[in-house]
Amino acid sequence: MKKGNYLTSPKGNKERSPDDPITFLIIASHPGHRMKSYGPIPLLNLGVHNLLDIQIEAIRAVHRNYEIVVCCGFEADRVARYVKNKYKNQNIRIVENQL
Repeated sequence: MKKGNYLTSPKGNKERSPDDPITFLIIASHPGHRMKSYGPIPLLNLGVHNLLDIQIEAIRAVHRNYEIVVCCGFEADRVARYVKNKYKNQNIRIVENQL
């Protein structure tokens, strides 16, 4: 991912409408203790699916109007490519933790 500052201001205090999407944050920035050889933790296979797929499917099963922000650090490029390819039409954003 491109290096640079990606800072934004917080949203103001406004009344939440039922039509507003619910925002979920998936923090996936740490490589895990002794797990670097397996790749990024969100793409770690747990049976048939990987961890990120399980989390996204759990959110999709309960909510219709949602936004997901995935905060990545270790191998963020792999996670971003995976999300862009598999979840093209979903409201999912990738944020890279460069530290």
